[in-house]
Amino acid sequence: MVYTLSGNGALRSVSPTDNPTGNSGAQEGTAGLTSGSTSGSDPSQGFIAVRELPTLTLGAAQTSQVNLPDDTFEHATQTGGFQLTASMADGSALPSWVTFNSDKGTFTLNPPAGTTEKLDVRVTARDHEGRTATTGMILKVD
Repeated sequence: MVYTLSGNGALRSVSPTDNPTGNSGAQEGTAGLTSGSTSGSDPSQGFIAVRELPTLTLGAAQTSQVNLPDDTFEHATQTGGFQLTASMADGSALPSWVTFNSDKGTFTLNPPAGTTEKLDVRVTARDHEGRTATTGMILKVD
């Protein structure tokens, strides 16, 4: 099953001092800049908005693909070309049955039969100057 997330999640404007979650992990409906995102640079040159991502419920024992919207991250001067990374909200690696294609912004999930899990996932974008922005989403496998 393929899930292409639309751009209908809230687009949250961010400022250089935004850090709504204290970087303690992604939570449903949170998005913001990560620490060090604008230090030593002009804030008008960095990320200006981050899309909040929805909670998705996926079936166990089937392969699912989740595509991030193209406008998940908005930048003042850079259009695309962000370096994307994904991890669990606590910074640990994704489970072995979850892969993230950073070039396409696509997650592929192939959970083993009987898997019931709630994944708190963080996606981070880094611009050419090293500034970062992050958003989170919840992937539920039933």
